[in-house]
Amino acid sequence: MIMMKFQPAVKFRRPLLAGLPANWLGETPKTMPETPKSKRQPLVNIVESRKYFRIELAAPGLEKDTFKIQLDGDLLTISAKKQETENGHKTPEYSRHEFDYANFSRSFRLGEMVDSQNISAGYEDGILTVVLMKKPESQKAEPRAIEIA
Repeated sequence: MIMMKFQPAVKFRRPLLAGLPANWLGETPKTMPETPKSKRQPLVNIVESRKYFRIELAAPGLEKDTFKIQLDGDLLTISAKKQETENGHKTPEYSRHEFDYANFSRSFRLGEMVDSQNISAGYEDGILTVVLMKKPESQKAEPRAIEIA
């Protein structure tokens, strides 16, 4: 039998990058499939209040003029198209490029509750906000107390 001195800290003396796959800067590992750029869409939050719906779309790094918002019947479409180069500089060659929302299109079917003549939009801090006012007849009444006679 061979006796060895127990040294619990030895396994923690490995180099910092020792646990990474050999190709961590090269090819994408098979366990992390790359999403095609055509399928990438920014995430949205949809808020409903008594008087309006609010769509908040996360699209950081874009300019206000890259967005296009269209209403066709009851279909609201939000899209953006950004040129690949900025300020005449060539875009860098990425090993993996996931957070690119430069070209996208999202559509939302509006119900009969939305007043299509009363829609506004704004873009601030990477969030595009679209406010869709409800028709007056579909707005929920404010809660009130009923007195007992």
